[in-house]
Amino acid sequence: MTRPEQPAPQTLFQALWQSPLVEQAADGQALFYGNRHLIYEVLSAQAFEGLRMAGRQPWRRETVLATGDHKVPTRPAERVGMNAIARFCRRD
Repeated sequence: MTRPEQPAPQTLFQALWQSPLVEQAADGQALFYGNRHLIYEVLSAQAFEGLRMAGRQPWRRETVLATGDHKVPTRPAERVGMNAIARFCRRD
């Protein structure tokens, strides 16, 4: 009985690189498909406002993962970004 040939082992970096890789050009440039979109409160509010002003919606909202920065403000006036993300998450 012969065993099916197993693929060569990969490093963690190789596995993480290959999984979302769509195309690799000869010059080293790579095109990846990201099935998750990570956002945080520092710059996301401006991005959401830009989309709103352009009359556009984020694509595949169910894939967005929002997180607070390493320092989450406790004063209401400083929570602008977090409030914008909360409003975005509540929209239908």
